[in-house]
Amino acid sequence: MVLQASKGALLSFFETLRIEVGSDIDITVVTPGLVDTRLANKERLEEENALWVPRISAKTCAKAIVSNTKHGDKYLTVPSWMKTMLLWKTLCPEIVNSIANFVFIYWPKISSKRSKISQLGFYPTY
Repeated sequence: MVLQASKGALLSFFETLRIEVGSDIDITVVTPGLVDTRLANKERLEEENALWVPRISAKTCAKAIVSNTKHGDKYLTVPSWMKTMLLWKTLCPEIVNSIANFVFIYWPKISSKRSKISQLGFYPTY
């Protein structure tokens, strides 16, 4: 929750700054997806139930940032498929939030219960 609020505050800050400085300074707002760095290590991704989320390399992300900045783009979203997620989040926030809650909050609890049951020798059929 705090992370989303911080992102919103930063976006608002840079939008306002862009208006105040006019054309004197170019500002590119970058919204990266999951970048493969030490911060996104396997243990942390397992803990957050996010191993399935596609990652891009830091090199690919950096190249996109430099390229788009040279072209004077105001916004950059990498990888490009994340634009679809941002569009869905804008148009249907309740649906995206419900899916995210299920995937990141409820599913780990369900799968850990299944894991405990299977460790006892019981295998549920679906």
